[in-house]
Amino acid sequence: MKKIICILLVQLMLLSSMAGCAAAPGNTDMEISLEGTPTVFTELTGIPLDKTVMKVGSREISAEQFFYWVCYVCGSLEHNMLSDYNSYGMYGSYIDRDTMKVQWDSDYNGVPLVDYALSEAKSTIRYYISIEEAAEKLGVTLTDTDRKAMKQVRDQAVKEMGGEKTYPLYLQMLGVSEETFERISAYPYLYNELLNLVFQEGSPLYLADEDYNNYATYADQILIATQNMQSGEKLPPDAYLEKYNLAEDLLKQLQSAADPIATFQKLADEYSEDPGRVANPNGYVYTPGTMVGEFESAAAALEPGQISDLVQSDYGFHIILRKDLMEVLNKSEDQKKGIAREYLDDYLAKQRAASEVEYDSCLKNINWSDFYIRYTAVVDKLMEQMPGAAEK
Repeated sequence: MKKIICILLVQLMLLSSMAGCAAAPGNTDMEISLEGTPTVFTELTGIPLDKTVMKVGSREISAEQFFYWVCYVCGSLEHNMLSDYNSYGMYGSYIDRDTMKVQWDSDYNGVPLVDYALSEAKSTIRYYISIEEAAEKLGVTLTDTDRKAMKQVRDQAVKEMGGEKTYPLYLQMLGVSEETFERISAYPYLYNELLNLVFQEGSPLYLADEDYNNYATYADQILIATQNMQSGEKLPPDAYLEKYNLAEDLLKQLQSAADPIATFQKLADEYSEDPGRVANPNGYVYTPGTMVGEFESAAAALEPGQISDLVQSDYGFHIILRKDLMEVLNKSEDQKKGIAREYLDDYLAKQRAASEVEYDSCLKNINWSDFYIRYTAVVDKLMEQMPGAAEK
């Protein structure tokens, strides 16, 4: 579950990286009070913070929450693009090399980059709302331990910000009240409480050992490649035929072996051209959609301990050994928990699919590229009020 992170600390990083990133901001000569509810989003859009701008099922999403997530996603995308560009030269087509700023109107897979970010923000909102809905439906609440952990994270963050007097300034930068941000910060803890139910026998989400096979597979392979595994270039016909004959010979050895499993391991170590074998010498534990389709289909048709016939894919010829999933899961809590997360995420995805989504027409009137650029300009101005900013 990749999105579950310490949101508060990530936001601190993003706000710090935003400083100096604003392009021509337009009108940002607004007075931002550090007292009471942050007003930056209303100042930028004219939309009241408490106005419902999105509905997910019966749940109402306020402008405050919606704009927060738009800025969060844009900030994450901006930070990652600039970081990868500086480190690896990636995303150059999205960055103005003179100003080192992300160009939000640049094309991203057929849509403006800012539209992609907006779509991701909407998906993020739906994701977290599904956590709230599931928690409410299953009677899951934050424990005292959760609240203590949340307080420790907040206290640590406040300390890094410069103390309680500076904390309201950061809330202004985020554009949300402390109450709203506490709700946002609770999502990772609610998710983990839901995950605990997956391991709790008798709970509505309990996943019995025999059910893990519905969500993951454990299989090893001998891959005889018919392409260059680095460049992807196909082998010429004579080399292709040679590889086919080798694969056929290995399969015959397995079919006639007194101990096919031991023979498989020996032949795989000697002949397999799978580049992932170094990191996974005993095979792969994977969830649907992870492996090439031909591999997954063939493995699914096997029982543990069975060996496939030759399976052909774009990569070459596979000989697959299906293994006992629980054998490895009982030895690895991390892998078992990883599959449990897949199971829980599937449950949450079904929750999202069953919920209708509506958006207020006021969102159509917003120029999102301009909105985010002006938001970062406001963050710059607020950063200037930070203790010690003048010395930096």
